[in-house]
Amino acid sequence: MKKIKASIFILCLLCYSFGNSTNISSFSESTQTVYPDSIMKNRIIPVAAAFSGVYACSMITLYSAWYKDYPTSRFHSFNDNQEWLQMDKASHMLAAYSISRYTYEIFRWTGMDNKKAVLWSSVASFGFQSSFEIFDGFSKEWGFSWGDVVSNGIGTSLFAAQQLLWQEQYIHLKYSYQTTQEPNYRPNLLGSTYPEKFIKNYNGITIWTSINPSLFLPKESLFPKWISLAIGYRASGMTGGFENPSQINGVEIPHFGRQRHFYIAPDIDLSKIKTKNKILNALLFSLNYFKFPLPGISFTDKQGLRAHWIIF
Repeated sequence: MKKIKASIFILCLLCYSFGNSTNISSFSESTQTVYPDSIMKNRIIPVAAAFSGVYACSMITLYSAWYKDYPTSRFHSFNDNQEWLQMDKASHMLAAYSISRYTYEIFRWTGMDNKKAVLWSSVASFGFQSSFEIFDGFSKEWGFSWGDVVSNGIGTSLFAAQQLLWQEQYIHLKYSYQTTQEPNYRPNLLGSTYPEKFIKNYNGITIWTSINPSLFLPKESLFPKWISLAIGYRASGMTGGFENPSQINGVEIPHFGRQRHFYIAPDIDLSKIKTKNKILNALLFSLNYFKFPLPGISFTDKQGLRAHWIIF
């Protein structure tokens, strides 16, 4: 559901803003971050209060904005696995991974050890998104989506597994966006302004899996640790979730062919760039949410292989 993705994206930004304002020593995984060796009450209490406040405000805002004007029903499920050519599922994975990544750093800052921080960041990420599914389950307009729950679990697990195995992220999920024409014909659904399109227009969103080759190389390797290889997925030609309508409010709209796009391109892992500046570390950590625009190749069943000077 678009409302879920938009809210989760906002929460990611809130988590980052809170962590930065609390003066965490460094968000960059490439520098040696010194964490407290025990729980610090003067940190854990405001963190718990802030998380509780963000959660409560998110639920209230979401209910007021999306649910209060729709009739309720008995709890039921809804199979949306074929909707938006699975772009919403990929977005759920990205959101779960990103929330886990942000909240982990905040929990570590409070003095939690690695395992506890992984546990609570996973609970925060998966629990937050599951709350939306519960709301959906009681709404006649939507329904509880097992596909969304599985996607949330995959994103959360990807972060948790790496942090438990290596205490470092070699595989990142990332986001990029390019402008498309589909929102011109369904602005209420796909966005009318650029910020709305950035969140709601699945046609322009690419979800990337960025893999750092240093995972497979010996520690003494001279290969730059900030260079990664990214595999991307995007879908286009979608003016509806399951199928494209021929008319909107009685007005005919162009026919768009729904298709999947696959990309391969180099990437820059900003978390591996070393710096002694705390503010710059925080900025690099935040920007690593986005795929760095670089040349690459794409594949679709209609156009085959194509080379691109820049892929967003």
